[in-house]
Amino acid sequence: MKKVSYDDASREHIYIRALSITVLVFLMLVIIASVAPIADIQNSGSNNGSNFNKFDKAINAYDKAIEVNPQDSLIRYDHAYTYSPINKKDGIEVQILSINDFHGQLEPPSSQMIIGHNKTSNIYGDAGGAEYLATYIKNLKSTNPNTFIVSAGDNIGVTPLISAQFNDEPTIMALNMMGFEFSAVGNHELDKGLDEFIRIQNGGCHPKDGCLGTSSFEGASFQFLAANIVNESTKATVFPAYNVTYVQGGVCP
Repeated sequence: MKKVSYDDASREHIYIRALSITVLVFLMLVIIASVAPIADIQNSGSNNGSNFNKFDKAINAYDKAIEVNPQDSLIRYDHAYTYSPINKKDGIEVQILSINDFHGQLEPPSSQMIIGHNKTSNIYGDAGGAEYLATYIKNLKSTNPNTFIVSAGDNIGVTPLISAQFNDEPTIMALNMMGFEFSAVGNHELDKGLDEFIRIQNGGCHPKDGCLGTSSFEGASFQFLAANIVNESTKATVFPAYNVTYVQGGVCP
C-alpha cells in the first residue's frame, strides 16, 4: 500500500478541485453558446432575413477558405452544379481512370493479349493500342459523370516508329481525344530534354523538323504535374505540383 504524505494528498486534492472547476466552466460556456443563437432567432423575427444573409456569407467564406488554386494549375469548378460542403449529406461517387507507361503504343498488337488468369489457363482479350484503350475509357466513363482520366506518366518516349517519327505528337493528340485531364511527368517524358517536353505541353512546331502537316502542333490539352522539376533561377516548379478539382462542391485532389 502506497504511503501518501500530507503535502502529496493536499496537492492531489487541489488538482482535482481545479480540474472540476475547469470542466464546470467549460460546460457552462457550451450551454450559453448553444442557447444564445436560439434566443436571437426567437427574439428577432424582423431580422431573420439578415441572419440568413450572414449564413450565406459564412458558407461563401468557407468555400473560399477550402479552395486551393496553385499557380498555373487547371481548376474545373462548375458553379451551376455546386453547393457548399456544409450542406452535403449524401456521398459523391467519383471514378478515376488511370493508365501508365503508354509509350506511344498507338497500334494494337497483331493478336489478342493476356488480360487475366484463371486456375488452369490464361485469359486472352482485345487490348492494347489507342483504339481499344479509347473504347474502354468511353464505356467506363459512361457509367459515372464524375469521371477523371489521368496518367501516371511515360506517355511518350521509347515509342514505336508511328509516334517517334513525328516527335510523339500523334500520341499526345490521341490522349487529347480520349479526354485525359492530368498526367504525372515520367522519366521518359524528358528523353529529349526539358525544352522539348515544354513544347509537348504548350504546343508549337518542332525547332528542327518544323510543323508536321498544315498547322502547328496544338500541344497537350491535359495538364502535366510534377513537384520535383524546379527552375534553378526562380526556384519555382516548371509544372504545377498538384491540382485540386471540385466535383459538385466536393474536393478531388
